[in-house]
Amino acid sequence: MRKISLRNKLAAGALALVLFVMLSTTLVVSFMVARQNSAASFATVARSLAIVDNDLAEQETGLLEQIGQTVTAGELGEYIKYIAKNQSIGDGGNDLLRHEYERIVDNLKNLAVLGKLWRIAAYSGDGGLIAFIAEKDGGGRLAGYYTGAEYRVDGGESHDEWKKTRDDPGLEMDALFTGTMPDAPVIEYRTIAGELCVAALIPTTASEYDVKTETLRQERSGVVVAVRHLNGAFAEKIARLTGTEVGVFAGETRTVGTMDEYRTLRSEEAFRETVDAGSRNREILLNEISLDEGRYFQGVLPLTNDGTTAGSVSVLYSRAVAAANTAQIVKIIAVTAI
Repeated sequence: MRKISLRNKLAAGALALVLFVMLSTTLVVSFMVARQNSAASFATVARSLAIVDNDLAEQETGLLEQIGQTVTAGELGEYIKYIAKNQSIGDGGNDLLRHEYERIVDNLKNLAVLGKLWRIAAYSGDGGLIAFIAEKDGGGRLAGYYTGAEYRVDGGESHDEWKKTRDDPGLEMDALFTGTMPDAPVIEYRTIAGELCVAALIPTTASEYDVKTETLRQERSGVVVAVRHLNGAFAEKIARLTGTEVGVFAGETRTVGTMDEYRTLRSEEAFRETVDAGSRNREILLNEISLDEGRYFQGVLPLTNDGTTAGSVSVLYSRAVAAANTAQIVKIIAVTAI
């Protein structure tokens, strides 16, 4: 049997040692890179939620500034006060009240166009629905007013014909204002017609004569609720900007999203982080979830009203993408080592 020379033994040992070092280094680096990619993936999710929050902040500011200032500066509050005081003299069909109703409807139409609103409604000081505008699914807008007994829906631009119905004509907003009527403009997240919405609640005011001081003072006469819905276009825009899958949830139920499979919010084993969204810091939830299509890094931005969660926006980043990045780096390290 041929003996292996000492020189060959040393060479073989050196080669084995080099291979061991290469393998060990590759494994250690692979582990470190995988951890870094996991952290980077959650960072991607957090940055995506910062983009979501910035978009929502712009919508909130737009509603409060565009709609709020227009409502405050106009005469809408005076019309609402007049109807609330005189509603008992007619059902909204007599000429006196009909003129005031039509003026309110026209005001709301202008606001809907100005603010690109999905819904807008005016309520009296006691919470009764006065008038409304609603965007139709097929395009155009539903305009009308509510007399307390039935809806009158605009049949044309000139108000020549109002169609009467006791059933909701498609507004799908409460005929009686729910919640606390605000003294100053506020933002709330609400579920309307099955969709999560950002709503501006803007109080209206009217002049009231003070007998004691013999002066006019401004008093709250009602409230205008201006609504934009977080629809499919919103989800698709965020997905396009961030490279993630996006879902909008009312409570735990998805209303719209870019991944049809993900229908119920899953926030189990989530840990909390604070995301810097520019003008405001928001607390977000981060976790990993498994779906039929694979495993994902998830970030959830809760949307709250006075600490109560009304809904949320979720972004998903595929773990397969992160794994592919890790594999690519490991291949480069292995080739370099060889």
